[in-house]
Amino acid sequence: MGNSLKDQHYKNMDITLQMLMYPFEAESVAFTVCSFFGFDMSDYSFPYLAGWVSSMEMKELRSSMDFIRKTAGTFIDGMVENIQKLQQEKAAERELAEDDFVFQFAPLGEDIKKFYLVDNVGRVDFLRLLHDFAEQEGENKNPEQFLKSHGVHMDLWRDSENPVKKHDMPDFYDALYTDVGHIVDAAEFSILIRKVL
Repeated sequence: MGNSLKDQHYKNMDITLQMLMYPFEAESVAFTVCSFFGFDMSDYSFPYLAGWVSSMEMKELRSSMDFIRKTAGTFIDGMVENIQKLQQEKAAERELAEDDFVFQFAPLGEDIKKFYLVDNVGRVDFLRLLHDFAEQEGENKNPEQFLKSHGVHMDLWRDSENPVKKHDMPDFYDALYTDVGHIVDAAEFSILIRKVL
C-alpha cells in the first residue's frame, strides 16, 4: 500500500524514476572522483548511497553504475589533463632557485633544445643514470624516457619546439646530453676552466 501511495504521489508531481536516480548518481560520481584524488568521503557518502541502493532493483543499479563509471571517468580524465597542463605551465613560468638542477637535452645534429628541472635526484645519481643510459645498446637514443622510467621527476621548463616554452632559452645547464659520447657535467667543466685560468 505504501509503495502505491508513493508512486501515485510521484505521478501527481510528474516525477519520473530517472529523476529520482539523479541524486544517487551525482553522489556516486562525486564519491568516485574524490576517491581518485585521495579525498575520503566515505563517512558521508556510504550511508547516503546505502540508503539508495537498498531500494533499487538490479536492472536500475546496473544502468546507474554504467553511467556513474563513464561520467566519473570523463571528469577524472579532464581534471588530470588540466592539472598536468597547469603543472607544466607553472614549471615553465617559475623562476629558477639556486638549488634547481637543470638538465639540457640537445640531440647532436638537430636544432632542438629541451631544458628540464630535476627535483628528486641529486647530481651524482642523475649523471650515473645518464651514463647507464648511454652504455645500453639498442635503438632508443632518447634519455628522457629512460630517466623517467627510473624514477627521475623532470619538469619540462624550456623547449625550442614549443612556442609557449621557447621564450628566454637559457645558455646554462647542470648536465647536458647530446649523444652517448657527449655527456657534460657543468660542475666538472667549471672546475676545469678554473684550473686553466
